[in-house]
Amino acid sequence: MMEALKAFLRDYHFLVSGAFGALASYVIMSWFYKGNAAPLETRGSDTQIFRHSPRTRKLMYGLAGACALMAALPAYALIYPDQWTPKLLLILGFGFGTIYCLLEVRRALVIIKPKHITVSGAFSAKREVAYSDVVSVKSYDTLQMLCLITRSGQRLWISYMMANFGVIIERLNQRGLAVDTQQPALDDMATALAGAEGKPELVWFMLPFLSVWKLGVRHAAVLARFSETGFEGYFVHYSNGSAHTAAAELLAMLRNKEIAVEAELADAMATDLEQVLANKLAWSEV
Repeated sequence: MMEALKAFLRDYHFLVSGAFGALASYVIMSWFYKGNAAPLETRGSDTQIFRHSPRTRKLMYGLAGACALMAALPAYALIYPDQWTPKLLLILGFGFGTIYCLLEVRRALVIIKPKHITVSGAFSAKREVAYSDVVSVKSYDTLQMLCLITRSGQRLWISYMMANFGVIIERLNQRGLAVDTQQPALDDMATALAGAEGKPELVWFMLPFLSVWKLGVRHAAVLARFSETGFEGYFVHYSNGSAHTAAAELLAMLRNKEIAVEAELADAMATDLEQVLANKLAWSEV
């Protein structure tokens, strides 16, 4: 039995090492994601600041130390002419990893204000742009980064590892900015406004159930309707007030059961919307 086990380990050692590496990665990343949150940091009543969480900083400092060690170990072998190329590549590669981890922890920052967003990264200086200047928001899963693209072609990169990353997405949505993966749902909502006078301009939304659009001098709030049988289409409420007013009026209709939405879902929607309406940071106009 032992001989068979030894033979298996000898012949399939790459599978064993791969399984061990996968298990170790799972444990480390589970620890990381469960702690990748931090209390929301605010400055006054209209500014929100996002940094890496304490657990992320510990992970990045650990990676920086590991990279520095791996870069230093082969340095002594540079004196051997037949080995300098791979050793130099190790030093450069892990040396870059050390610098990146340290800079990412120290410099990565997102500041949310009513009219502007400020972003800085490991290799980019702090830049502030108006939400109105952002033309698209793209997600790059392979890079684990979100990219805000401005009218001038400027790109602002935000790491998925940022603490409270979901709140950053919400704040962008609350300025009418959709991540590319959210666009199909919004396009579907926009069909409810087909035939409306003027071209709808998205100004605010909270998926999966509500979006607010500007139509000339008024606003239209589009609410997804649900019943016991599931999704039943959209309800549109037009308002002559601001986007905030349109959402507040729709909230009152939900509370008063004036919209054909399954009662339990209507209460849940109303509760979520009520909390957002009370949050000044969720609105560029109040």
